[in-house]
Amino acid sequence: MKKQLLFALAILLATVSFGQLSGIKSIPGDYPTIAAAVTDLNTVGVGSGGVTFNVNPGYTESITAPITILATGTSANPIVFQKNGPGTNPLVGRTDAGSNATSTYGGLGDAVIRIDGGDYITFDGIDVAAAQSGIEYGYFTFKTATNACKNLTIRNCAVNLNKGTSGYVIGIYISNGPTGTGNSAGVTVSDAGGRTENVVLAGNSILNVHSGIHVRGSSASGFGDLNLVIGQSGAGNSIMNFGGGSATTTYGIYLVYQGGFDVNYNTIDNAGGGGTNHGSTLYGIYNATPGSAGVCNFNNNTIILGQSSTSAAHCIYDATVQTSKSFSFNTFGYGAFASTTTSYIIYNSSTTPDVTVTNNQLAGPITKTSASGTFYVYYNLGSPTAGTETFSNNDFSDINTAAGTGSLFGYYSNTAVGQNRVCSNNTFRNWTANGTCYVLYCVSTNNNTVTGNNVSNINTTGTLYGLYATGTNPTVSGNLISGLTTSGSTLYALYDAGTGTSNVFKNRVCNLTCNNATPTLYGILVSVGISQNLFNNLVGNLYAPSANSGDAIRGIAIT
Repeated sequence: MKKQLLFALAILLATVSFGQLSGIKSIPGDYPTIAAAVTDLNTVGVGSGGVTFNVNPGYTESITAPITILATGTSANPIVFQKNGPGTNPLVGRTDAGSNATSTYGGLGDAVIRIDGGDYITFDGIDVAAAQSGIEYGYFTFKTATNACKNLTIRNCAVNLNKGTSGYVIGIYISNGPTGTGNSAGVTVSDAGGRTENVVLAGNSILNVHSGIHVRGSSASGFGDLNLVIGQSGAGNSIMNFGGGSATTTYGIYLVYQGGFDVNYNTIDNAGGGGTNHGSTLYGIYNATPGSAGVCNFNNNTIILGQSSTSAAHCIYDATVQTSKSFSFNTFGYGAFASTTTSYIIYNSSTTPDVTVTNNQLAGPITKTSASGTFYVYYNLGSPTAGTETFSNNDFSDINTAAGTGSLFGYYSNTAVGQNRVCSNNTFRNWTANGTCYVLYCVSTNNNTVTGNNVSNINTTGTLYGLYATGTNPTVSGNLISGLTTSGSTLYALYDAGTGTSNVFKNRVCNLTCNNATPTLYGILVSVGISQNLFNNLVGNLYAPSANSGDAIRGIAIT
């Protein structure tokens, strides 16, 4: 009996620490499971130099309750859970149905791994999974009004849940401490300790969820989240097979009450990875109310949306006011696209002064199959009082919306006279529509510069403008506008209605066709400006087969 007691005591001492944890710990080895390691960590805390839990490749652990970290690290004493060497990632799988009957998107739910206000914590290469849709979150952070996660990193982890028909399953949820199953707003943060800061989510793979990543800060003034990073060079997140189960609004990435952030290098494809087309409103990336103004970057992402309903489908949607924004080097695409609701590739309508939209392109042709619904490539109807919007070196060619009668717009920017604009070296080719079509709509602003753009092979049945510019002292030069055809009554290849001094020169406008019984067809029309400098433009091949002597057919006109 004495030997048995000593043996049991030896096992207990091997798995439970009585001092703070530091150094390298092995799982299995020093601890039989990740759950056991976390229990000990919560009990005794972190010692000098921090603690790293090395988890064997190929290790699997089955749980029926969340693994919840209550301990916290510091910059000098961090907490790390990581895969130890090459091989298959360790996997923590939750098999039960959960205990929280979540009733709203982002409400209090069940998770595989939960982190309660812990700082300086890293999970690297630790996969999580759930067998049932009652487990809403893979990784889930929780907080109080005065204690939130800071310096948290989740990287190189696969999150594979079971969305079923639930509208609440989210791969990674950085929350504001939801106070109930029907509450997503969370706590009212009262000091900086309750503000989530410096979260990095990189290199993760997220599958079989309703939404991919949801990050929610506090609505309390001055206490929104700060310094969020979702995706890094060489470590973008892959978010696939999301939506498609519940016919409710879904998101690849959802941000609310965030300050400056980087959302870069991610692949978002809801119907990819075994997914299906979504049956309701669909967002690739959605940025809602800001926590505070900052520098926001949406760069180097690939976003492919597949949608089977008549609801809207937006690749990037951001109406927040920030210090500056960048939408650059992204690739956009649509698989199935049946929306009859206004949809945008990039929606950026706000008073943000400095906006950069450069080097974006399409993954392939876009074909909209619905009978109606306006479609915008880029939209900004904000009213900034300063700064510059730069839209350059983008290629949005091969778009077909001819199955319906909805309007088709390319670069649609109508901001304010306080902001400057540069719209240069963009390509819009091979469009087919069945309604009103404006390819470049560059309205208002101060110092409106529209140069070097290629607008060609555009066909529609409605009013057609290749390039429409207003604003103070516009310069419209070096643009190629060719192969515009409509059966509607109005075609303006280049229309300049700026104020002050209009400079329109070295544009090439040719091969324009208006197949209408009473056509209005202009190659270049310049109007309104006090001073109009119109020179060295080439205009040719205007064709209006049904024109009468009283119809307005002009190569170049000044009014």
